[in-house]
Amino acid sequence: MLTEALTTDPICDTGTKLWREDNLPVEWRISEGLVPYPEALETMKARAAAIANGEAGEQVWLLEHPPLYTA
Repeated sequence: MLTEALTTDPICDTGTKLWREDNLPVEWRISEGLVPYPEALETMKARAAAIANGEAGEQVWLLEHPPLYTA
């Protein structure tokens, strides 16, 4: 179902935009390959700040990063 949604909606430069019930777009971003965790974290922090400032909309980012071990 996600594959169908991603291939039938208008394409944007980083993925596909789907629409929420309130008609605000949700951008889908799909990264190929591994994304280092620190890079992903900084990107998400910057996006959250931009959303809070009204400079960006919501985004669903599908990614994988190398294994991360925490204590």
